[in-house]
Amino acid sequence: QQQQQQQHEQDQEQQQEPLQSTRLRIANGCRSEALWVAHEAAAGFGLDPQNVRIEPSSFRDFAVQPGLTGVRYWPKLGCNEGGDLCELGESGGLQ
Repeated sequence: QQQQQQQHEQDQEQQQEPLQSTRLRIANGCRSEALWVAHEAAAGFGLDPQNVRIEPSSFRDFAVQPGLTGVRYWPKLGCNEGGDLCELGESGGLQ
C-alpha cells in the first residue's frame, strides 16, 4: 500500500502544469478536440497571434501587456486548419 501511495504521489507531480509565466493561461479541458482562442483588445489585437490552437488537455500562456484598458478572449471549436469557419465561437469581430 505504501508503494501505491508513492506511485500516486509521483503521478500527481508529473500531471501538474508548469508555473505560469504570464498573467493569463487558457487551458483546453477537452480530451478529444483542439480549442482555438481568438482575442480582441481595446486598441485592436494584443501581442499574441490571432486564432491560437490549443491541443486537447494542453494550455497556452498569453501575453497581457501592462496598461491594457480592455481585452476579450473567446474559445472556438470545430474550426478549419487556420482556426476559421468554426462551428462554435466564430465572431464578426474586427474585419
